[in-house]
Amino acid sequence: MIDLRPFDGEYPLVSVIIPSYQHEPYLAALFASIEGEVYPNIEVIIIDDGSMDRSVEFISVWADRMNGRIPVRWSTRANRGVTATLNDLVAQATGKYVTAIHTDDYLLPGGLMARVRYLEEHPEKQAVFADALAIDEKGVEVAGSAIRNIHGGRPEQYGTDRGLRREVINRWAVPGGTLMMRRD
Repeated sequence: MIDLRPFDGEYPLVSVIIPSYQHEPYLAALFASIEGEVYPNIEVIIIDDGSMDRSVEFISVWADRMNGRIPVRWSTRANRGVTATLNDLVAQATGKYVTAIHTDDYLLPGGLMARVRYLEEHPEKQAVFADALAIDEKGVEVAGSAIRNIHGGRPEQYGTDRGLRREVINRWAVPGGTLMMRRD
């Protein structure tokens, strides 16, 4: 069961930043997962980085449909690459916490709440990430641990600061869509 209690009477704002490029077939699942997220205080910021498919149209329709239910800001531009897009998204984020999710990924219910709870309970930590399921283009699970099966990491080493440092430095076995950091 997901612990939905607020932190000191409030829920810190989480900026969900989304670099978009050529992923129209995956947007419905991503946007449905955002709509189903239980964490109550998010903003969504999307930059479409020059998609040639119908991604921009899909994003526009979804953002209009949210109509204030979830604050969504989005823009489109000529392709500049994912690194420049992520940098621009972070610059636009206003939340206490920032998490990036790519358009071919989606959120699991309660994942944002769990990561915020960890960071709120551990003010000495700057970031947190979790393991992820790997799925194919049909939504079929292909790996129960992205850390182990996709990135070649050893999740059992992540329980200590030393083990975590070694795994991150040696393997960078961090599923990008689960990384949440303090904006500051």
